[in-house]
Amino acid sequence: MDDLSIGIDLGGTSIKGVLLSKDGRILQKSVVRTNDDPDLISEDWKENVREALVPLQECAGKAVPVGLSAPGLTDTSHTCINYMPGRLQGLEGCVWADYLGVKKVWVINDAKSALLAESRLGAAKSILNVMLITLGTGVGGALLIDGRIHEGFLNRAGHIGHISMDRKAPTGILNLPGTLEYFAGNATILERSQGRYASTAALLDAFRSGDAEASNIWLDSIDRLAIGLCSLINVVSPELIVIGGGIVQAGSDLFEPLEEKMAIYEWRPNDIRTPIVCANFQQFTGAVGAAVFAKEKTDL
Repeated sequence: MDDLSIGIDLGGTSIKGVLLSKDGRILQKSVVRTNDDPDLISEDWKENVREALVPLQECAGKAVPVGLSAPGLTDTSHTCINYMPGRLQGLEGCVWADYLGVKKVWVINDAKSALLAESRLGAAKSILNVMLITLGTGVGGALLIDGRIHEGFLNRAGHIGHISMDRKAPTGILNLPGTLEYFAGNATILERSQGRYASTAALLDAFRSGDAEASNIWLDSIDRLAIGLCSLINVVSPELIVIGGGIVQAGSDLFEPLEEKMAIYEWRPNDIRTPIVCANFQQFTGAVGAAVFAKEKTDL
């Protein structure tokens, strides 16, 4: 049982955990459902994290490195989240090692954790320059530059969903108008469809059934996604783009029109395109990345 690590992913609907081997095998999983309960307070979240952690510690049978993946901005020492969005604000500043009674908990932003999982063990393994975008309730992102997760000043880098696409569109949570998150996130589908579709899944079903209005909304979202990605390619110049999140279940209905739009908008010197692939890790990607992060930090 040498070279093990534990990763915990703090998500809105569940808290997931893994016990990971050095070669990336998931030896044990744990899941604590929160069901996106709006009445949960910070102490509930903390106890749920503990509940996810304990069975993994018992399976490991000894003290092993622990990582925690969560939304928001970490402090520079990766001991806590300094800024957390929405109803998780009560967890800002929580030093997880103190609360959980372990020597150290290495805390990492959830999108960066997902990229770490993909770059070390998944779809981007052995690639040095990668851009990851997650399409779900919102739009998240992270950057791998020269083999290292790019944190930037204030650990703020990689928030791909918060680039502005249209200054006349509604303002997002970070005060920018018409963000990529607004045009591609699940949370705004009801608004963008004038109340016709309650979720991306409902929109996709209507698109697949041939509904003209659904087709317009779906393809417009993909068009804007392509414009956003191509704009970022010109800044970051990745070798590969990895797309994760619930929307990738759309399969060819997402990737085929996206490739068509990328062919229109992407600057391709010497006819070299930037490949786009689906993330390997889905449900447990944040937990896997957190475990990898903890192990790498402990080994430094």
